[in-house]
Amino acid sequence: MKKFKLLAVSLTLAAAVTASAGTIWTQTLPGGNRLLPGDILRSQNGKYDLALQTDGWLVAWRAGQYGFWDSGTAGTSALMQYDANFVLYRGAEQANNAVWTINMGVKPHAAWQLDILWNGALQAYLPATREVAWQKLGDINNNGGTGTGTCPGGTAVNVYPACVNAGTLSQYMIPIPACSPGEAAAIARASGFKPGVC
Repeated sequence: MKKFKLLAVSLTLAAAVTASAGTIWTQTLPGGNRLLPGDILRSQNGKYDLALQTDGWLVAWRAGQYGFWDSGTAGTSALMQYDANFVLYRGAEQANNAVWTINMGVKPHAAWQLDILWNGALQAYLPATREVAWQKLGDINNNGGTGTGTCPGGTAVNVYPACVNAGTLSQYMIPIPACSPGEAAAIARASGFKPGVC
């Protein structure tokens, strides 16, 4: 079993800055940019990190608490490509050195970016058209930031549907973990999604 290492850095930033642990990006990794060992992509709310650890593992963290996802292998760089794919490479950034990828087909456009959302979910996003090429589920234990998996009053977090790219040929549904349908709808709208099914 792989042990997670947590990079302890606590900063609130509006852009990428260089820290002793590496570069910390806030919310967005623009297309053509990469995470190198020690770099972090941090959610705007500061509660979630995607880190390329110094051992090369790409790990999603509930900041300061627990890792909830990893790439399953080590690499030397994680590149947000211009075609909306996010790829972990070992060695030179070329196809035969890819060791892990979120590959949803080629969607050429120079402005694709990787976003980490309020719940640790990752998505390839095109701001000009508000299109989402793909989304990777975030922390299923999230309930408004406590990370406990329970809602006020001790009830369990439920999963509610939301529609990404509603009304287009590329629409698809994603789960939104929340304590109520109203909370899920608010989260969906804040992320630019349509609450409910497609």
